Amino acid sequence: MYITYNIIAKESQYTGTRNTSATGITGLYKSAFLQDVKMQGSGYTEDSKYIQYYQETPGVWKFKFVTSPQTATLTTPTVGKTIAVDPEYIPRLTTQRAKVTIGGGVGARQAEDGGGAIKQWHIDVFYGTVKPSSPPSWSTTYQSVYYNGNNLY
Repeated sequence: MYITYNIIAKESQYTGTRNTSATGITGLYKSAFLQDVKMQGSGYTEDSKYIQYYQETPGVWKFKFVTSPQTATLTTPTVGKTIAVDPEYIPRLTTQRAKVTIGGGVGARQAEDGGGAIKQWHIDVFYGTVKPSSPPSWSTTYQSVYYNGNNLY
C-alpha cells in the first residue's frame, strides 16, 4: 500500500502574515496554514485554538473551532496508533476499528480516520503536530500491510 503521513498543522510553523479569513470562524490566519488545514483536516492556531475543516452539507466546506482534533471515528488522533484509510478497503467502524501492521518500520496501527485524498490502497499515518524538516523515510513509499482484524485492542 502507498504510505504517507499527516500532521495537525501548527500555524506558528508557517511564514507570512495573518491576513486571510476562514469561512465559519472569526479572525485572520496565515494563508499557507489554512491551505494545510484543508489538506490535513485539523490545525492549531497561534491563538492556541484547534480548528477543523469539515463538510457542513454536501459541497459546503467550512472551518470550525474544536476543543481537540477529531478523527472520522470521533477519536482524538494519537501518534503511534492512528491511521487514515479508505473504508472501502480497510474498515474503520466506530466500535470495531481495523488493526494493521505496516512494513518499513511503521509498525502496528489502528484505522480511525479518512480524508478526501485517502483513496483505495493509500494509508496516511498520523505523525503529530510538528511539521518535520524532512519526511519520514517510509513516507511516499509502498509498504507491505498485514491486516490483523478488527477490535483487537
